[in-house]
Amino acid sequence: ANPPSPGIHVGGGVNLAQPDMTGSMVTISGYLNKKPPGMGRWVRRWFALKAGLLSYHTSENVECIDSFVLYGSEVGRADDELPTHPHCFYITPPSKKGRKYILQAETEEHMTTWINCLKTCSQA
Repeated sequence: ANPPSPGIHVGGGVNLAQPDMTGSMVTISGYLNKKPPGMGRWVRRWFALKAGLLSYHTSENVECIDSFVLYGSEVGRADDELPTHPHCFYITPPSKKGRKYILQAETEEHMTTWINCLKTCSQA
C-alpha cells in the first residue's frame, strides 16, 4: 500500500497540500457555499483545486458539475458586496466571460487559505 501523500488538514472539510509556489502543485479541497446567479438560494458544494483547475461537485467523490482554469482570474474578498454574509470571496475567471463566482467559507481562516491558493494559481 502507498503511504498517504503529505498535506495539511485545515479542518472543516478542507484539505490543503503543501504548495510549491509555482501554482502547479497547489491543491485544496473542501465544502464552500456557492451563491447562484441572481437571487437564488446559496448551495453547499464540494470544491477541488488541483493543477490550476477549480472544479465543483454536489458532494465529495461525485461527478463534476463544472470546472475552469484559474490562470488570469481575479480573486478577492467580497465583504463590500455581501456585508451580511461573513467569509465570502469571489473568483472571476476569464474563460467564463465576466461571470463572478461568489463563495463562502466556514471561517475567516478557511477563506484566507482558499484566497491565497486561488491567487497563487491565478498567477501561475
